[in-house]
Amino acid sequence: MVHDRDDSQADRIQLCGRLVASVGGRRIDEALPRSEDRSVFAYLVLNRLSPLDRGALVHALWPEPAPADAGAQLDRHLRRLRRLMGEHLELRPYVQLRLRPDTFVDVEAAAEAVHRAEAAVPRAEWVTSWPAARVALHTARRPFLPGGHAPWIDAQRRRLRDIELRALECIAATSLGLGGNELLSAERSARAIIEREPLREGGHRYLMLALSRRGSPAEALQAYAAFARRLEAEVGILPSVETRALRDQIAQGGGSDTTARGTADVTRTFMFTDICDSTALLSTIGDRAWRHLLEWHDRLVDQLIAQHRGEVMDRAGDGVFAVFDQPADAVRCAVTLQQRLAAHRIEHGFAPSVRIGLHADQAVPTRGKYAGRAVHLAARVAGAAGPGEILVTAPTAAAAGAILQQRRHAALKGLADPVEVGALHWDR
Repeated sequence: MVHDRDDSQADRIQLCGRLVASVGGRRIDEALPRSEDRSVFAYLVLNRLSPLDRGALVHALWPEPAPADAGAQLDRHLRRLRRLMGEHLELRPYVQLRLRPDTFVDVEAAAEAVHRAEAAVPRAEWVTSWPAARVALHTARRPFLPGGHAPWIDAQRRRLRDIELRALECIAATSLGLGGNELLSAERSARAIIEREPLREGGHRYLMLALSRRGSPAEALQAYAAFARRLEAEVGILPSVETRALRDQIAQGGGSDTTARGTADVTRTFMFTDICDSTALLSTIGDRAWRHLLEWHDRLVDQLIAQHRGEVMDRAGDGVFAVFDQPADAVRCAVTLQQRLAAHRIEHGFAPSVRIGLHADQAVPTRGKYAGRAVHLAARVAGAAGPGEILVTAPTAAAAGAILQQRRHAALKGLADPVEVGALHWDR
């Protein structure tokens, strides 16, 4: 009889700070004394949903130029891990680490927690946002793979730094919402944000609000003036309209009862992708080949989204829903994806045809995801795109500085009015 594994046997992996890894009820971190072995293991953990070929692993794990024997070194690392992990590590035809779906990985838990906190703040759900933000902050402040050096490690450290700043913003907003003695926490969090990112306006607004609500409007206005001088000196611009409006409100005697929650909406750029004629393609190549093709496709899309500072929100069949903070990043990601697919067709004779839709607008964060008309519109735009086409709404292209061809007003399902869209040329 097979019994469910109890929580004490659950797979748990800590990559920030001291490496701790328990897989299949067995501690394996003590058998990984070499920094290189720990790096290979960590990379496989974070990319476990995508099968990896050895060439991609060598490229990811070794900074350019890779040593001449990088392939042989990788094989040695993989053999050692295989002896430790047995069937959890597949080596043929691709390299892939198979862990339980409920495996705890601290980096992933921190990303999920900060999403949860950000979704709770606009709804004033302080009992949710406070512990979630603290969990994210606790993990993000620990060094990722201490002693490790590789481009992918540096990229992960940058993502953790972003999580740290977002967690501090959630703590500041929550503290302002709670008021009372927590206003000191809001001020500390705001100053921590400013120390790490002096030009990040959110930190300065939280500081102004905290000082004002503590009964020090003069200090709040001094904080604004100092920020405005620095912004003018280093960038040559004024603070945003929102920050200037807060200054005016404080100067007029308001601001003491203002929270930093703002509206429930945030502006993001949404990207939907979809493999064209996937049913016919599946029927032609068969289940096994389709599975390998889909795994290759997902690996490529995930890689490019991460490189362009985006985040995968969801998957549906052979499609991907991703979100970007900046329209230009989403446009570059879409262009690069189509170019990479085209290059693969030339080099290998085949690559699936993918349609892409982009739309930037306000949407409501909900449980770490996004909801609202903007998301539905972006999905409809993708559905209206042709094979190999990047279809973009006109305002999104303007915000990204992109030039559209074949502009038209498209009637999209579920929307009362036509939407102006255009195709983004990527083959040049």
